[in-house]
Amino acid sequence: LFLSSSSRVSGASNEELYACIAMPLHKRPLLSKALLWSLVLLLVLVWMNILWPTSSPSPPPLPPSSSPLETIPPSPLETMSSSPTVSSGNNPTPERTLSGFVVWEGNANLSEEASSTLKSFLHHHPHSNITVFSNTLQSPDLLSKLRQLGYSVQVERYDLENLTRGTPLEKWWKSGALDSSPPYNRMSNISNALRLLLLYTRGGIYMDTDLVILKPFFSINNCVGKEDDQFLNGAVLVFSKGHAFLDAAMKEFTSTFRPAEWGWNGPKLLTRTLSKYRGKDVTVLPQSAFYPIHWKEIASLFQKMGKRERAAYIDTHLRDSFAVHYNTFLSKKRKGLTVEEGSVLHQLIEENTVLVQQ
Repeated sequence: LFLSSSSRVSGASNEELYACIAMPLHKRPLLSKALLWSLVLLLVLVWMNILWPTSSPSPPPLPPSSSPLETIPPSPLETMSSSPTVSSGNNPTPERTLSGFVVWEGNANLSEEASSTLKSFLHHHPHSNITVFSNTLQSPDLLSKLRQLGYSVQVERYDLENLTRGTPLEKWWKSGALDSSPPYNRMSNISNALRLLLLYTRGGIYMDTDLVILKPFFSINNCVGKEDDQFLNGAVLVFSKGHAFLDAAMKEFTSTFRPAEWGWNGPKLLTRTLSKYRGKDVTVLPQSAFYPIHWKEIASLFQKMGKRERAAYIDTHLRDSFAVHYNTFLSKKRKGLTVEEGSVLHQLIEENTVLVQQ
């Protein structure tokens, strides 16, 4: 094609063009020199790594920062963990951890309610750890199964004398006031004191053993929830270690302790303490956070309903809740309620607890 187009442009025949191309180089000195210098230039360019670079050029170094990097410290309750991976459904991807604890006394084994509390906490916080503080609990099968699945759970014994030492509750303990508690209120008084002590000395999340956790607690800290328009409740408490509100609550506990009055050293104590507290570092969450169903209406959680009725109930009452407290003392021991299949509570437990066996 080249020869044909050249002959048409120049008017020369193909034979004449072939003869020109075939002419020896020594008879064409200018072409010889041009080819020689082209070859030299090509070798120089290759040597200088310009035509065919063998590696990408490095970017210029960044200028040094004018100020050191700033790091944001984690929340007192929140850390990063290298906990083992656990298969617990649609759990959050980040390996964020919280420290949760419950208090269990009286029986050697956990009740179904207490088991559901542990399993629902771990369902929503799979890389967190939870401790059961108990002097009566043996080695329950549930905790062994949870550990086999990779969850961090343990039982820890406690000594009130050692725990109260150096705290505002030391005076209360040494006074022997606890011994004047009637049998029906003694364990409640111990639990009310113990949750304040553990939060103050360790920080974390205290939970009663009749809760179903409905969503993660990562967004809340230093908070207590309203039970109604009149009282706070301590079934869920989230506080940093050494918080001033806990110190004030323990002082109030010691100075106003009433061994026989139900609720005086618990919900009423927290309500009194907050009314006197001058700090601005405590968040009071609305009733919907932990107590969306008032204890007077708790029976509705246990009643069997149709699927649509349950969905409407949950959407209306529990949409904004972190947990639901169903008050075993009132619902089961006093009213004899049981968790029926098809009830709202049954569905909540099914959807929000770790599956330990098929």
